[in-house]
Amino acid sequence: MIDCIGKGMNNMEIAEKLFISPKTVEVYKIRIANKLNSYRQLTIYAALQLLKLTLVLFAVVPWDSIFSLPDFF
Repeated sequence: MIDCIGKGMNNMEIAEKLFISPKTVEVYKIRIANKLNSYRQLTIYAALQLLKLTLVLFAVVPWDSIFSLPDFF
């Protein structure tokens, strides 16, 4: 299905190719988008936490102040 989406096929075309209903295609697209969004948020959060740790390790901010930096999420 991802290949079909990448080729620019619409829901009806994907449904016909995969022998499923257009509604199923729509539901799958929504589920894929939700999972990708969750992974993006987790990745951003992890990157920001790593940035906070890096700031401490390179003595940009003192260790005790890292706990007062925002968690961003």
